[in-house]
Amino acid sequence: MRKPLVIVVTGPTGSGKTAFSIRLAKKLNCSIISADSRQVFKEIPIGSAAPTNEELNEVKHYLVGSHSINDKFNAGVFEKEALKILESLFKENNIQLVCGGTGLYIKALLEGLDNIPDSSDEIRTELDEIWESDPEVLKKQLQELDPEYSKITDLSNKQRVIRALEVIQLSGKTYSSFRKSSQKARDFDYVILAMELPREELYQRINRRSELMIEAGWIKEARNVFPFREVNALQTVGFRELFEFFDGRLSQEEAIEKIKINTRRYAKRQLTWIRNQQEVSWVNPEIETESVIKIIKDRFSLDELS
Repeated sequence: MRKPLVIVVTGPTGSGKTAFSIRLAKKLNCSIISADSRQVFKEIPIGSAAPTNEELNEVKHYLVGSHSINDKFNAGVFEKEALKILESLFKENNIQLVCGGTGLYIKALLEGLDNIPDSSDEIRTELDEIWESDPEVLKKQLQELDPEYSKITDLSNKQRVIRALEVIQLSGKTYSSFRKSSQKARDFDYVILAMELPREELYQRINRRSELMIEAGWIKEARNVFPFREVNALQTVGFRELFEFFDGRLSQEEAIEKIKINTRRYAKRQLTWIRNQQEVSWVNPEIETESVIKIIKDRFSLDELS
């Protein structure tokens, strides 16, 4: 009996993953599990560019707006919840779809994660004090100790930098080494489809989407969560810049421009991660679903695909 199949739709932010995955899911009559580290939080649908209510009504989505920003949600939690959801969904359809741009979440689902050392309150407190005094010290330290991870992570993200340095101190190993665990056995096959666009077009889409998110009420949404600015869920591009605006360190126009710049940088890091994955099929987000299905059928014997 053939294994179930997980179709992963990924790509840089703003590349059209959501619309593409919905078209494909409707063709395959399957659901979508979100592999996005921010869309899971119900308080920030605009700032996370979550699927709209209309899109959610078109196809059943999981792990979109399902948790609070105050909940602990990370790659390990995602792995457990997504596997449980897939187990249930496979009873109805042997083909399911995962959509998102958070590389570590996708890796956790497809391959599993190494046993990364637990947190140390003592080390974390020490690193936190250094960050508050001069964050550049820790950024430079991480670049020197783990250049591989530094190239693909957001060095402005306090939690990520501190966590990586904490792991290095606890284990004597680079944080990136824990992201290369030997693949765990899964009871499903998978194929990765990545959205491919010319860089200039991608950047134009990112800029325009940022403006549309502002028009949709992103600033009001950010003000609502501003009291919780220290939670990990809000240590992300977009909210950081708007919080600087609220603090009076940036004008609204400067914050929006900075969001566009940092979002483009984030997209570059996402592309770096995707290019390092094996057997990725690059497709244009406007490609016909029939052509996508042919790509998948060429790799697997799937009689039920039509």
